[in-house]
Amino acid sequence: TIYIYQNEGALQLYSSPHSINRLSLNQQLGIAGASNNGILILDLETKVEFLIPNGPAANQFPSISVDGNGVFWSASGKDGAGVGYYTFDKETWTNNNVGNTPQLPHNDIYNVFNSADNTAYLGTWGYGFVRTDGNIFETFNTANSGMQGIPTAPNFLVIAGFVNDSRNNLWVLNRSAADRKNISMLTPDSVWYHFQIPSEQNRLIRTHFNLDIDPYDTKWYNSDDPNRRGLFYFNEMKTYDDPSDDRSGFITSADGLDNNDIRSIVVDRRGDVWIGTGLGVNVISQTNTITSNPTNDPSLRMSSIFTLRQQSINDIAVDPLNQKWVATNQGLLFVNSDGSRLLAAYDSKNSPILSDIITSVAIDENAGIVYVGTEKGLTSFETPFTKPKEAFDELFIYPNPYVVTDGSNFLTIDGLVRDSEIKIITIDGKLVAEFSSPGGRTAFWDGRDNKCNLINSGIYIVVAIDSGGNNTITGKVAVFRK
Repeated sequence: TIYIYQNEGALQLYSSPHSINRLSLNQQLGIAGASNNGILILDLETKVEFLIPNGPAANQFPSISVDGNGVFWSASGKDGAGVGYYTFDKETWTNNNVGNTPQLPHNDIYNVFNSADNTAYLGTWGYGFVRTDGNIFETFNTANSGMQGIPTAPNFLVIAGFVNDSRNNLWVLNRSAADRKNISMLTPDSVWYHFQIPSEQNRLIRTHFNLDIDPYDTKWYNSDDPNRRGLFYFNEMKTYDDPSDDRSGFITSADGLDNNDIRSIVVDRRGDVWIGTGLGVNVISQTNTITSNPTNDPSLRMSSIFTLRQQSINDIAVDPLNQKWVATNQGLLFVNSDGSRLLAAYDSKNSPILSDIITSVAIDENAGIVYVGTEKGLTSFETPFTKPKEAFDELFIYPNPYVVTDGSNFLTIDGLVRDSEIKIITIDGKLVAEFSSPGGRTAFWDGRDNKCNLINSGIYIVVAIDSGGNNTITGKVAVFRK
C-alpha cells in the first residue's frame, strides 16, 4: 500500500495486490515503484500502469546450459518453487511454464541439458523429463520409460542429470530409483536400458547427482546418501544386456578426495575428471585404465588443486581453452587449464556479479560469453576465449585501419584454428612480430614488434599457420602510428 503524508495525516494513495519494494518520485511520470509484478507507475491522477521488463520469470538458476545456437537455457527450481524454464537468445527472454506450455508436466524444472544436435532435455522434480526441440515436447516418466521413482512413491521420478555418449545414446541419472537401477540409457532408436551399478553393493542409495561422461564412455556421478557418500563411476563396456563385463567403482575421502560432499563433476577437454567438493577441487586422470585393465583395478591418478583448496565449490565450467570457471560461495574463480594458477577472482564488489554465492556457470563457446547464475539473478560477460575453427576459412582483422598509440589498444585476429602461430610481415616480406594464439578462435596483437617497439605506419600482412605448419591463411591490416 502507498500512502501520502500531508498536514492532516496519512492518505492511502494506492493499494496493490503485489509486493512493493521501493519507491521513487518523478515529476513527469509520478511515482515509480519496484514490485514483484514489474515496475509500477502511479501518476498524479492515481492511474496505475505496470511495466514488465523482458527478463526471466525468477531469480533462480539452479542449472543452466547453452545450446549450439547460442541460446541460453535455465531450470528454475524444485519442491514447488519452480516456475518452469526460461531461455534467452541474446535479445529476448522466453518463459515457459504449464500455463503457456501445457505439454510440460510440472513447473518444477530441476535441471537442463542441451545435446550436440540442439535437443534440450528438461529434468523435473518428480515428474520425469521432457525432450524438446523448442516446438515439440515429449515427456518420459515411469509409465513409458521403465524408470522407477522414489521408494516411498514409485511414480515420483526425479531426474538428476543427462549426458550423451560417443554413440549418441542418452544417459539419464535417476536421483532415487526404487529398484536401485539409478542409471538408464535411451538409444537413438528409442530403446531403453536400465543399469544397477555393482559398486553400489545392492544398497538402496537415495540421492544421486552430477552426471558426466569421459572420452572412454565411463559415467561419473555422486551420491549424497549417508549410507554411501562419495563418487561413483560406471562403464557398461557397450554390452548393454551383459552385466558380467561392467566396470564400476566408488571413491571417497579415504581414497584422496578433499571431501565427500560433492557438488559438481565435469570432464575437461583432456578427459580429466574435475570434482568440486565442499572443501576444494580434485582432478582424476588416467581414466582410460578403467576400461583397459581387465581386473577392474584401474590406475587412476588423483590430485588436489591448491589454488582452490578450502573453497566451497558449487559448479565448474570448462571454456574452449580448457580453462576452468569455478562457482563458489565466495564468488567466481577463474583458473588456467590445470588449475595451477588463479587467473582472476570475481565477486559482487569488484564486478557486476549480483551475489558472492554463485550457484551455476555455463559458457557459450562460439561467442565466448560466460553466464553466471546466483541466488539474486544472472550476470553474463564476454571473454576472448572462443571455440577455434576446424579449418582456416577467412580471417577477420579489426579494427582496420588499426591506430597504434601506446600499445594499450589491441588488434583482434579472428578465424583461427586451435594453437595457431601468427606472423606480422611487411609488404616486402620482413618479419615484424610473431606470437602464438591463446588456443581459441581469436588472437590479439598490441602493435609491437619482436623487440617490443611500436611499429610504424604502413600496410602489414597477417599470416596464420596451423600447429602442424601445413595450412596457412593471410590477411592485411593498415596501421597508423600516432
